[in-house]
Amino acid sequence: MQNIAPVKGRAAGYRRITVFRVFLAAVAGCGWLIFFTPAPSFSYAGEKEDTLSGKGGKSYIMPILFYTPETKLAGGAAAARLFRARGERENSRPSTVSPVFIYTEKKQIIASLGGEFYRKGDSICLQAGLGYLEFPDVFYGIGRDTPAASKEDYTPRSAELSANIKKKIWRDLYAGIAYRYIRKKIIKTERGGLLAAKRITGSDQGTVSGAGILVNWDTRDNLFYPRQGGYYMLTAYYYPGLTGSDFDFNTYNLDLRRYYSFTPSHTMAFRYYMKMVTGNAPFYMLSWIGGQSLMRGYYEGRYRDRHALVFQAEYRVKIWWRVGMAGFASLGDVADELRNFHRRSFRTTYGAGLRGLINTKEELSIRMDFGFGNGVSGLYISFNEAF
Repeated sequence: MQNIAPVKGRAAGYRRITVFRVFLAAVAGCGWLIFFTPAPSFSYAGEKEDTLSGKGGKSYIMPILFYTPETKLAGGAAAARLFRARGERENSRPSTVSPVFIYTEKKQIIASLGGEFYRKGDSICLQAGLGYLEFPDVFYGIGRDTPAASKEDYTPRSAELSANIKKKIWRDLYAGIAYRYIRKKIIKTERGGLLAAKRITGSDQGTVSGAGILVNWDTRDNLFYPRQGGYYMLTAYYYPGLTGSDFDFNTYNLDLRRYYSFTPSHTMAFRYYMKMVTGNAPFYMLSWIGGQSLMRGYYEGRYRDRHALVFQAEYRVKIWWRVGMAGFASLGDVADELRNFHRRSFRTTYGAGLRGLINTKEELSIRMDFGFGNGVSGLYISFNEAF
């Protein structure tokens, strides 16, 4: 493994000051949002007057501010329009349309337009999204043992489209069909790297296009801060050449979450996540661990391969007014074959964080988490819980 000497002198001092300033700016911005900004209410249950039906509705414009190791400091804006179609019940879930634009310290661009539409008393749900991304990132190779020295920079540019429609088949159980399209081109690579040499599937440009099925059972008592119930999702996507895909592969995802509350202020949350990939998939569609949702502390995609397994547990407690805390731990790994998962090879992460409630009615919050892995760490400032 290549040894990299630490930066010394003025350069190291300047780097420490820059990181410290970024951290202070993020904390100050989040603190301002928590304590001084009246957040809009997104409540739809129990309204006496149905203000979202017909030609009415509500519109909001909201600032976005967050920090992750993958983006550094990031900001932007989002708008949201909430409405109900004519004839829908007052206590039915509202439909939403939301454009988002984000620009990050690492010169990443994220632009999207998403919608979620409910009909017939929430028994039918259509979700659709369009996105454009130009996202400078890093690639460490494929496998569970890739060294830190294998890191290489690259920049992909992509246009994405996704849609799914699901129907309630019994109580909180939904089933449906889905479609996904991604057109991606690698516009910059690091000289001498695997991507520059075109040795990795998907390292040039190509189209991913496929259809899928999904089954979803959602019994959570709150969308943003669940205390009881569970969320269970099974998806399977097929990307054959018949649908216009340049890569012939399949993906299978299982996401199981369960929540237990001992008192209104104390909650335990558990998550089991599994992804399997078969066929000739591009590297950006493989399974991975890391990031603000899966094993905080590791860079998102630090380890990637065909299959991934992750177990997560988190203890959440409200300690005073709108302020809460959380402690979390994760166990996960990637492998090229399911039989190659071994107990001793699993990686662990742990950490703690603060929570600031910005909407008491819907329990929307800002979180600041510090995650630690084996010789790595990460700071995450974002909205809502990790899962």
